Amino acid sequence: MPIDHLVSSQVVTTSVAQGQVDGLPAYRFWLSDNHGALTLDIIKGVDRMEASENSTDGITSGTVNGLASISWIKNGYGFTLVGDRSERELRQVASGISLK
Repeated sequence: MPIDHLVSSQVVTTSVAQGQVDGLPAYRFWLSDNHGALTLDIIKGVDRMEASENSTDGITSGTVNGLASISWIKNGYGFTLVGDRSERELRQVASGISLK
């Protein structure tokens, strides 16, 4: 079942692309808020993510080309949010994201 849309009170979707990652349905959302642009990659069917450091809340952090990123799994979807802001700010944005 495809993702109809992303729901968030904090960001606006400016564009969406659909494809596959390792045979799994994948989506890229380009997002915007009053602090700038973000990207959110969502892969359906993910049951684990590996990171060099794991957190107690299931969210891992890192960088992508020098930009902060966080990753997490929820309801069988793997999420990676990337943007030019702090990990704390990305976590705030992520806390308001849900799928429809």
